[in-house]
Amino acid sequence: MARLSPVLSAAEDRLTETMVSKLNVIRGLDITFYIGHHNAGHLGNYGRPSIPEDGQSALEYLPTIDQVMAWSPSFYPDIAQIRERSLQIGRPELSWGYSNPGQQQGSVDPLPRAESSLELFNRIFVPDEPSDDTGRTPVVDRVLEHYQAVRTGAVGDARRISTADRQRLDDHMDRLSELQRRLLANPPASCGDVPTPTQDANYDHPGWDPGAAPPDAWAYYQLFNDVIAAAFICGTSRIATVSIDHIFSEFFGSDWHQEIAHEAHGNSAAQATMVAGHQAFFEGVFLDLAHKLDVEEDNGITVLDNSLLMWSQESGILTHDADSVPIITAGSAAGVFQTGQMLDYRDRTNMALTDDAWTDVVLDKRPGVAYSRWLANVLQAMNVERSEFERNGAQGYGLTYNENTNAWPERIYQDASEPLPRLWT
Repeated sequence: MARLSPVLSAAEDRLTETMVSKLNVIRGLDITFYIGHHNAGHLGNYGRPSIPEDGQSALEYLPTIDQVMAWSPSFYPDIAQIRERSLQIGRPELSWGYSNPGQQQGSVDPLPRAESSLELFNRIFVPDEPSDDTGRTPVVDRVLEHYQAVRTGAVGDARRISTADRQRLDDHMDRLSELQRRLLANPPASCGDVPTPTQDANYDHPGWDPGAAPPDAWAYYQLFNDVIAAAFICGTSRIATVSIDHIFSEFFGSDWHQEIAHEAHGNSAAQATMVAGHQAFFEGVFLDLAHKLDVEEDNGITVLDNSLLMWSQESGILTHDADSVPIITAGSAAGVFQTGQMLDYRDRTNMALTDDAWTDVVLDKRPGVAYSRWLANVLQAMNVERSEFERNGAQGYGLTYNENTNAWPERIYQDASEPLPRLWT
């Protein structure tokens, strides 16, 4: 067994020296307000708690960074071969975007998630079939043409359409336009060599249940990893988000959240159970995808080297507390980030968080940098310009809401789009 820490451990043929050199472990990234349970704070939608709690601030919903990238002309300068701008996998609502992403307007809603690896594969890899093109105008084109006529008043009376109905109509037509684009996408010829999977990760798979035994849970997510890797290697998609609700544990209690997550800070048995679950995920899912992407693309550079694989958490040291949210990455984002590092951005001299009631862990609680700075760094590493993601003149990505200026002085937001120290090459 190769070991960097109790969690970051795996078989020696999985956690090789080469793979270690492509990893980063990052601490000191803080969401600077109480967010509690949440689905999408990992990627910047801080306004989406999974369980709203008394006293929790009502925060604005924002698109998650995967959707900022998915609709950025900087990230996708050419989408002719892209079948899916982004892949959403798993049950918790991790990925959020505008109801009208083409115009970057409308409500911010959760994106549909694939819960079948085979269905996802079939959306991305469509076998070549004889064309039956007879020169007829596609139905989608006719609908779009009529929509434009109604929208501009050329047909009917556009003034009779309410603002809300006009937004819903715009949203629907934007989705229809994107559907037409996907149908006309032209995947590379090499995609025809990708074999159709013979197994499917769906409701009938033994690993579907969040409490499934680790080997079954591994097999479930590894089928999705196969599709992600094939799409990235083939070039039919460049973004994937996977929301994980499995515990990867042989836990036999009645309530993982109360018996393990809430007890792990001071109960050695609960902590050992949680560590074992995280280790199982790291070895069986995270490293599995990393290895499937670590195939040569050009001159010794692999697809993983040209990618950024990120594993985030809902909480930091304590359940519900989002200071020092740990981030594990693999890949250098095409050489933008230095790798093979342990980076700790906590301010060890700042004691503002040490009045926490959990006295057994407060000595590790030190304020760091805003999590929004990490998100801004990721976006810029993916060629997304600041002008595409900064809002209202504020740096970083996400909200600048701050509940404790003693812990996080306002200056941490003044450089929240700047490169993190020692991370950039």
